[in-house]
Amino acid sequence: MGVTSSSSKGIADELNMRSDQFPWEKIVYTNLEDRPEKQRVYFRATVEAAVDGLWRELYALLPPKVGESSTDQPKEGDTERDDELLVERFCEFMKGGDCKESFKTLEDCVKESGSVLKCTKHLPMLIKCVDAHSDYYKPIIALGESTVKQLAKDVEAFVLSQKEPAARDD
Repeated sequence: MGVTSSSSKGIADELNMRSDQFPWEKIVYTNLEDRPEKQRVYFRATVEAAVDGLWRELYALLPPKVGESSTDQPKEGDTERDDELLVERFCEFMKGGDCKESFKTLEDCVKESGSVLKCTKHLPMLIKCVDAHSDYYKPIIALGESTVKQLAKDVEAFVLSQKEPAARDD
């Protein structure tokens, strides 16, 4: 295989969520209200699908413990408690490795502000730590990367589909 130029790569090919240059603020704070309705609906649906997929993968990666409310995948209607337990298992996993301090900093910010979206300034420190200790955090790294890449592919496909009708009119 030959080397491809960066101009021939898609969004997903160039995306590295662990990079210091990853545009967290641009992605998190993009104002969808300035976009046409079709784009807003699509982007929201795409993000919701990515989050749903992430939760399913997290349930598989961090299964319920004996004695928790459910040892099966969550069922429609009883997900709130199961989601809380999953978050607890995720936090326990993150604090079980060498990045417990940087994770705790992010966790404290989220508790104080009420939103992870207000705590993006703490992500680069956590990501650097996770990268430095990838032996332990490998499952989380892989899950995050696959989720972001799929989301980028979905967005890129939508963007390309918006350009195609003009080309088909020829």
